[in-house]
Amino acid sequence: MQLLAYANQYGRGLAIIGPMSRFQLTKVRAGESFFGVRLCVGTRIVMTGLDSAAMKDARIFGSELVCPPITAFETAWAASTEAIRLDLLAQLTLALIEQNYLTRDPLVDRFISRARAANGDDTIERLAAGISLSERQLRRRFESYAGMTPKTFLKLCRQQAAVRELKRSTGTIASIAAAYGYSDQAHFSNEFRDLIGVTPLTLDDELTLE
Repeated sequence: MQLLAYANQYGRGLAIIGPMSRFQLTKVRAGESFFGVRLCVGTRIVMTGLDSAAMKDARIFGSELVCPPITAFETAWAASTEAIRLDLLAQLTLALIEQNYLTRDPLVDRFISRARAANGDDTIERLAAGISLSERQLRRRFESYAGMTPKTFLKLCRQQAAVRELKRSTGTIASIAAAYGYSDQAHFSNEFRDLIGVTPLTLDDELTLE
C-alpha cells in the first residue's frame, strides 16, 4: 500500500492506494505533483473508515477517514506553497507508527519471508503449516494485513523473481518461464504484461527495475 500526497487543480490532500495486484496507468497533467511512501507488504493500516481487506486495486482519500495525523498533514500540506514536502510526509509516517495506525503481524511476516525465499514456488498448505496456521487462518490474517490473498502474493513473488532473472540472465524467455513454473512462454508473457505493464521483450527498453 502507498501513502500518496497529491496536488492538482482540485486541491491538495492524501490518498491511500492499493495494494495493486496488476499494472495500472494513471494520467498526470501538467502542473500536478505526486509524492509518497510505499509501505512494506503486510503493513496494516488501522483507522475508522478503512478496510485493508477491501483495498486491493482501490484507493481512499484522507478526507474520508477519521485519523488526526492525516488531518494534520492535509492541513499543513494545503497551506504549503511548495510542490513537494517530504518532511511533512515523513512526520505523518512517524506519527502513524507511533500512534499504532500502522501495525504488523509476526505470523504474516513469517509467511511473507518464506514465500519470498521460495520465489513464490510453493504451496499455501505447506507454507501455512510451517508457521502453525491452517490455510483458512492464514488467508484471513494475510488478507487483513496485506490486502490480498496469499495466492495472489505467491504469484507476485514468482513474477518478481522472474523479472530479476530476466534482468541478470542471458537465458531465453522460454527457459526462464519454464524455470519459474509457467506452463509456456505465452502464459508467462501475458501475466508479465498484466502485472508490470510491459512484455518481457521490452522490459529493458521501457522499464528499469532496481
